[in-house]
Amino acid sequence: MWPRAMQEICDELAFRTGVISVLSLPGGEPILAATTGFEEPWLDRVFYYTSELVDLWGGDAVIRSLPLDEPAVLSAVNPAAIADEHPHPFHEAFNRPQGFVDALAIGLTRDDGSIGTIGFNRHADAGLVGPREIEIMQLLLPHLQRAATISRVLEARSIAARQFSAVLDGLTAPIAVVGTDLDLKYANPALNGVLTLSERNLDLVDGQLRLRFAPAQKMLTAALRQAETAGYLPGAAAFGLPIGASTDSVRSLHILPLPPSAADGPLFAIVLAPLSLALESAGPMVASVFGLTRAEQRVFEEIAAGQSVEQVADQLGVAISTVRTHLLRLFAKTETSRQAELVTLAASFLPMTRP
Repeated sequence: MWPRAMQEICDELAFRTGVISVLSLPGGEPILAATTGFEEPWLDRVFYYTSELVDLWGGDAVIRSLPLDEPAVLSAVNPAAIADEHPHPFHEAFNRPQGFVDALAIGLTRDDGSIGTIGFNRHADAGLVGPREIEIMQLLLPHLQRAATISRVLEARSIAARQFSAVLDGLTAPIAVVGTDLDLKYANPALNGVLTLSERNLDLVDGQLRLRFAPAQKMLTAALRQAETAGYLPGAAAFGLPIGASTDSVRSLHILPLPPSAADGPLFAIVLAPLSLALESAGPMVASVFGLTRAEQRVFEEIAAGQSVEQVADQLGVAISTVRTHLLRLFAKTETSRQAELVTLAASFLPMTRP
């Protein structure tokens, strides 16, 4: 709503244009930026002249010396910059072609983390900024500063939310954020993919997640209710529940309490973890890291999938003694000593992000 608010000020106080800019420090990235009243091609140039504007007002030292609780008027701060003879180059190139003869600015923020201003240009038709404009802007000043602070907070939260969603969207693990009643607040693409499978462990019914394995549904509901009663504790540990088997996988469900939302109450992140391993991804990575031969990789993949030595021999069409020989070499190369450790090793190499 900043463009609308600035336009209302322009209409009341006979300004032609308004511009607000809040930059993060020390990098100078824009946190907040909006304009009103500028016409093409000047609109595209507004935010490219930061250093020139600073110089127009007398330099960084002058700007930093201006009090934040008073409006600043260009014709009073640096009248030489807008003089008819030998004006500042920026005034000559940017202001005069648009008919601007004066400007008023308010400091919104000036700290180690950001610097921001809101400014208004006066057209020649209205003359220089006078006492009435200064008096009214003095009344508006604290409200504009408060609104800019709120805008910064909202934008920071928006950025954090977008980054959080981007991370979750890129993970292979199905993840949901739910309330106490398992009402779905967010689902990443991996979870949406699970919900489309004919053989799956959960459904979405009237906006709520429902486990098909009845004992697991009962345990999950009870666990969330208990967590709600206990309240959120920072650093609270996640806990897991088995949720039954489908024809193609067995999964466990992990719940992590999240900070409560004022709008939604207690929130929980739910992660579905596959107990069956995607060895088409893990096998090549393990082979590359530990220098496995093709035969050793095949044995590793079968053992990590839970096959016995006899089953691996039958699957690969080789003698049991051959499989045992490859297994001993696997133990030596991966510094393990048991088949169960190979299963754990495979799980640690599973990709977490989607291609």
